[in-house]
Amino acid sequence: MTNCSVAGEASIIEMFQAAIIPGQIAVAFFIGLIALLVRRNPVLAPNTSDLSLEQKREAYSRLLPVILIFGSIILGLGMGFSTPTTAAGVGATIILI
Repeated sequence: MTNCSVAGEASIIEMFQAAIIPGQIAVAFFIGLIALLVRRNPVLAPNTSDLSLEQKREAYSRLLPVILIFGSIILGLGMGFSTPTTAAGVGATIILI
């Protein structure tokens, strides 16, 4: 991506921002496809009814750091608070904590 931004004389942040909408479209397509496949054949989906509330709470608590890291990097870049280098530093610092 950085090679394309240098060749096209665009900033790296603009290139990342330009990739967000196509990425969201792809995610929506994949979610729709999975929902369609599971609706047609419910055996494809995992059975989650046997999970207790404590197990669900533990699973969500293990997901929280990933959301924090991803959100801090993407929001920092998207809102102009950080450059790609400082966003990488922030992500690495959060991972080390």
